[in-house]
Amino acid sequence: MKIPNLQNITLKSDSINYRIPVIIFAAAFIVRLIILINFSKSPSFYVPIIDEDNYNNLARSLAAGENIDRSFFWQPFFYPFLLSIIYYLTGSSIFAAKFIQIIIGSMTCLIIYFLAEEIFDKKTGIIAGMTASLYAPVIFFETMLLSEGTAAFFSALLLFILLKIKKSQNVILLLLFGIISGLSIITRPTFLPFIFIAYCWLFFVFLKDKMAKKLIINNGFILLFGLFVILFPVSLKNFFLTGNFTFLPHSGPINFFIGNNPQADKTIQLRPGSDWDNLVSMAKNDGARNLQEEKHYYSKLVVNYMLSDPADFINGLFKKSLQLISSREIPRTTDVYIFRKYSGLFSMLVWKAGKFGFPFGLLLPLAVIGVFFNHKKIPLYFYFLTASYSLSIILVFISSRQRLPVIPPLIVIAAAGSAALIGNIKADMQNKKWLKLSAMVLLIIFIFGIISLPGPFASEKFNYESEMFTNAATSSLGKGNVAESLNYLNKALTLNPQNHVAYRLLGLIYLIQNNYKESEHYFKKAISIDPQYAEAYYDYGNLYYLLKNYDEALIKFRETARLSPGFFEAHINAGSIYFLKRDFNEAIFHFEKALVIKPSNDLAHKKIGDAFIETGNFEKAIFHFNEAFKISNDADTAYMLANLFFQNNQATYNIQESKKWAETACELSGNNNGEYLFMLAIIYFKTDQKESAFDYAEKALISAGSSQDKELAVEIKEFINKNKLL
Repeated sequence: MKIPNLQNITLKSDSINYRIPVIIFAAAFIVRLIILINFSKSPSFYVPIIDEDNYNNLARSLAAGENIDRSFFWQPFFYPFLLSIIYYLTGSSIFAAKFIQIIIGSMTCLIIYFLAEEIFDKKTGIIAGMTASLYAPVIFFETMLLSEGTAAFFSALLLFILLKIKKSQNVILLLLFGIISGLSIITRPTFLPFIFIAYCWLFFVFLKDKMAKKLIINNGFILLFGLFVILFPVSLKNFFLTGNFTFLPHSGPINFFIGNNPQADKTIQLRPGSDWDNLVSMAKNDGARNLQEEKHYYSKLVVNYMLSDPADFINGLFKKSLQLISSREIPRTTDVYIFRKYSGLFSMLVWKAGKFGFPFGLLLPLAVIGVFFNHKKIPLYFYFLTASYSLSIILVFISSRQRLPVIPPLIVIAAAGSAALIGNIKADMQNKKWLKLSAMVLLIIFIFGIISLPGPFASEKFNYESEMFTNAATSSLGKGNVAESLNYLNKALTLNPQNHVAYRLLGLIYLIQNNYKESEHYFKKAISIDPQYAEAYYDYGNLYYLLKNYDEALIKFRETARLSPGFFEAHINAGSIYFLKRDFNEAIFHFEKALVIKPSNDLAHKKIGDAFIETGNFEKAIFHFNEAFKISNDADTAYMLANLFFQNNQATYNIQESKKWAETACELSGNNNGEYLFMLAIIYFKTDQKESAFDYAEKALISAGSSQDKELAVEIKEFINKNKLL
């Protein structure tokens, strides 16, 4: 009898073990790549909106070499930072960023396979890996410029590292868990409760394993050090920029308020614009003096709401719990289902029939069955993550993307549940245990009912497809493609004839085209649909301004400011009209209002500076132009300051300041502006630097000739001819 070669058998087994992960990764990547390419045909693919837009802008600015500023800490820090690195390496390519994200998503599927295989068996691992490969809601958010795909990756990775740590308290694993814990928190702060519980559990495991006290301290130090190297630099940078030593985003208290107030169904649907500006300016309007007070303000509003109407607060939590377990993908800024038309493959992988939604409607019942049959095999930290993360988002607000990080553990448990269910059904049918089989079927139907019957919820009633075309129209208009913008707006209004934003955009298009009659018609239409629409009143005011009907324009700008107290542009325009009317005190009043709302607005500083010049208050004019220059660092403002100091030249100090600012203006304009050069020539002449004066006068003359400014050229020639004779 021939003895088999054991070495060959082992190699063959290793080959099979290696082949399965490769197949799962390849399947996940191919499915994602097909869907990504399909989605690239949608009008929103290259048009980031709301959170996507914010992340995109932050990442682009950092990739372009600008410094991290306080806006980086409005939302969680890590994702825009990661996106900026991708943009830096790919030339700010949105497609490349999404391509890299689907690679990360494919790695998530691989980790899910390994998790299920180690906890259960290879068969369960394959089911879990393939389920993750085809799980469309996760794929969808991996193709968007949002942090949730990365958060799902961290969720799976944290569980996998914990699985390995339980078997071996390796120093590298402990350090890695600390680092990934930190990254997960600055990606989605809702990981924080789980990380705290996981750390406590690990210390309990160390004690249970009767580990030496010194080793427990060493392991604890490594875990905390990994966390520290991520969270401390972020907190420190935040402190230098905002005065708040924290790794948590500043939007946390506002988001807490958005999901917990008597009008939560309304606040959850707020979009960027005057309504959102009113919300974020509430704290300032009520006296908050700094960021810390603003955050405290919104937290206090929620506490007051909880205490004044606990029944409504609890009802809100119950409603959000139903949204969390809903079989449907609950939208907020976008709706998963409207993208089915752009990809045949995607449409097969996610759909809803009536109130039932696939695939979550199948995943959750299978996960429940998985817990029922395998609760002893499932590691505690799976329960920790699923429960703590779910409670964290229920306390804020719920949407499809918010629940993404709990999908990896649910897939693993559901894979075990499906294997157990099939096995039990076969056994019950063979043994004719019809009662047990019926009970199992009834349980599944009951779960289907709980997760499908509630709703539709408020956020499901919004027309996201119409909004998508409206956003695409805005982007096209910004690029100067009016025809494409009109096409998108027609589609938006066909889908939703009450889309007031689309009507306002039509009004803007006709305003640009100087078709004032049509423009007025559409502004009126937008206001008739939404009488609280501040932006439409503002644009309507601009229409009257162009028609030189200043009294009507003022009425519209005042209404804009009444509806949206944070709409600083309305005050700037109202101030500009009063300036034209030579009512400088009223102009100053409105410019000051604008600066209270937005102190960093250079235009408001310049406008109020002009008004102070007219009232003869040169000191205040200089102050505001100085502030404007700090913000804009532009040649025009430097030139204005040079003029102001020159006009007020009683003191030597003033003429020297005038010279400094004139030199700055010339430098910023590349020594190519005849007016600036001539100004400097005059100043040099006044300070007895006649050689430099004539040198710059000649340069000014050349520049004036190049720009065909005949009047300036004549003035310069007169200056040269007159003063060279002296």
